[in-house]
Amino acid sequence: MNARLSKRTRFVSQVMVMADGQSFAASTVDISLTGLFLSTNHLLPIGHIASISLSIPSASKSSIVNLDGFVVRNNFHGIGIKFRPLDHETFSHLRTVINNRKPLSYH
Repeated sequence: MNARLSKRTRFVSQVMVMADGQSFAASTVDISLTGLFLSTNHLLPIGHIASISLSIPSASKSSIVNLDGFVVRNNFHGIGIKFRPLDHETFSHLRTVINNRKPLSYH
């Protein structure tokens, strides 16, 4: 059974993650309106707070958005981040990107 509250879609992009005063590069695997999964070798503990700088394409240009969240999953593939509440503009921008992509399906 899938307990996810939001539609996930494949979204591959390079990001910068800031946590504990350090930063490291990672790659997004998928994204939803409530979080994302990052492919990385830097495994942060569950509950750890992180900020992610992400480039999101738009019709006219790419926009850099900064997303704050906390780790809800970690494994040898990477880390799952749940977003803290998003401002209206960021939420709308993410919703547009996600709605224009095919949702992921897991069996």
